Amino acid sequence: MKLMKEVTIRKVGNQLRIVLPKELIHRQHLKENDKVTIVIL
Repeated sequence: MKLMKEVTIRKVGNQLRIVLPKELIHRQHLKENDKVTIVIL
């Protein structure tokens, strides 16, 4: 499945966290162990 979505990256301490849109989880697009490719623009 190919799905392009913009996500937010937040800095928490010395870590970067990726914040996924809630709709990705609600609509079951993403589930545990899915592979996700991060593209840096």
